Amino acid sequence: MKNYLTTQIGNHTSQLYKPKLRPESGSEVVIRLDEDSVTPIPPDNPNLRDVAIKVENGFAPSGLRAVKRIDHSFDLRFVVKDEEQTAVYNKVGDQVTTVLSQKADTWQRVIDKAQLLQALSTQFDMRLKPVQIDLKEGNGVHRKGERLHFSIAPTDRGEELNALTLFNLAGNGALQFLYPLAVQNHALMLEQFPYELNPLKIVGPFGGDHLVAILCTQPPTALQGLLRDSAPYLPKPAEVIFALHQQRCQVGQYAFFSAAAD
Repeated sequence: MKNYLTTQIGNHTSQLYKPKLRPESGSEVVIRLDEDSVTPIPPDNPNLRDVAIKVENGFAPSGLRAVKRIDHSFDLRFVVKDEEQTAVYNKVGDQVTTVLSQKADTWQRVIDKAQLLQALSTQFDMRLKPVQIDLKEGNGVHRKGERLHFSIAPTDRGEELNALTLFNLAGNGALQFLYPLAVQNHALMLEQFPYELNPLKIVGPFGGDHLVAILCTQPPTALQGLLRDSAPYLPKPAEVIFALHQQRCQVGQYAFFSAAAD
């Protein structure tokens, strides 16, 4: 529970706040999860909640899916600058990207990213601890050309979660599939952790990225094929969750920010 809360709060605050939780006690039960209160595998029909958005200084383009308009406790805030550009902010006020004011597809890609990240944090076995992702360079804004060094490891070492799927979601929703890549002879099953990812070079589009690591007991080939074939576009969130049906997996997310050089 401690690792889960630390990871989730870090994701929701873009790694700007990491809580210091009270040390665990062998005689104290904080929350007990009943065996029937969790879902061990992604369901056939995932329960994907709508993304709460707030629009300021203008109007959203018509035809947006999976959204609800609210003024408080929003997931994304869209601030229309002019007829061309709209700035997008997360729930803690950081600008994550810019979209075209009158192009619904650019708004939808950001919304689909937010919905997928929400789903990945809730659709798996909550008895498993989140995948651990560490960034050597730490938090803060990373500049154009900088190289980032990530390491990935299962927190539950005894669960045999050795099959890695790794991808990055840019602030504008663009998908970069990172692992496994046949051209780099990536192993479908890893024998040693932590896995040190080849350095990622910061390039545009800049803003708020999310590195997503999924570790499973068996290679999720359906998911990997879906992501590989869709990139740089994101598949529908429901398709991603359904592709993991009957797989035992756990997920980690790491939010980081990038910007052009000063």
